[in-house]
Amino acid sequence: MILEIGNTRCKFLDGSFLSSSSYENLFYLQFRLSQTPKDKKIYYSSVNSSKFDRIVELLQENKEKFVNCRDFISSNTIRNFDECTHIGSDRLFGALGAKKLTKNAIMSIDCGTATTINYLSSENVFVGGMIFPGYVTQKNALFSKTSIQLNSKNIQNTKLSLLTADAIHSGIVANTSGAIQLAIDEVTQLEKQKPTIVITGGNYHYFSNKLLEMKIDHIFDPFLVMRGIVSMLPINVKKMYTVKR
Repeated sequence: MILEIGNTRCKFLDGSFLSSSSYENLFYLQFRLSQTPKDKKIYYSSVNSSKFDRIVELLQENKEKFVNCRDFISSNTIRNFDECTHIGSDRLFGALGAKKLTKNAIMSIDCGTATTINYLSSENVFVGGMIFPGYVTQKNALFSKTSIQLNSKNIQNTKLSLLTADAIHSGIVANTSGAIQLAIDEVTQLEKQKPTIVITGGNYHYFSNKLLEMKIDHIFDPFLVMRGIVSMLPINVKKMYTVKR
């Protein structure tokens, strides 16, 4: 089994079966693991060490059974990997997942708790990127500092609006899509051509229409990070897993 341990959810891949659970409800993950052989390794990528420790404790498994997939990345796949010590595993695996789609420069964008924009050059150098609060994180931060309390179901558009709910939504969408466009422009200037853009993450649907309106060509892959993880596994392990397109 492969675990993709994020800040708010844990995705898991068992053969070709892929699912996701919140940390408040990991019972199904426990059930799936109870059906696997005891000697089977659990491969994982984690961006949150406390969430990883919680899963190990909850599953009542020995830590030695868990294999960190980051250890499979090398300078053969990311040329400057030795310089990427402080780069989150999700950013690296997202970029590697996107790179499976093209030989050109790629920009992987993960719209989650944080929105991360990552640039892997055509020469497989991880140049860097941007990180800023995700859609829900921005909205919650605003609500925590003001008396505004709004139901997201009221949201109608992404234009200038007299309605507070719509104005907040359009503001967050505008600053996120604007940051994406800025990153595209910078990479295009460096590469002398536009990168292939691949987007993932649970908050993508908030921005999808705006990106189309801005004519930002992109691919949406909900399993991008998991695809990158699988691509790095040893061949004898990789053949046991399939990430659907």
